[in-house]
Amino acid sequence: MRITVPVRYCSLVGQREIHASTRTTHFANARAIAARLLNKWYVSLEEFKQVDKEKIRGNTPLFSVVKS
Repeated sequence: MRITVPVRYCSLVGQREIHASTRTTHFANARAIAARLLNKWYVSLEEFKQVDKEKIRGNTPLFSVVKS
């Protein structure tokens, strides 16, 4: 499976694409494994978004008074 990393997160991830093998030739198993990997990726993206928000608030005093 191949996942494209959004440009703004490439420096955090260290690459533009993530390649992962499901290590199976059984289609149903591969789909289930890929779904779990994608779920982990989406969780990571949410963590990256939080880092972005914290970085923006920390570097811009005006934004630090605005709570989200």
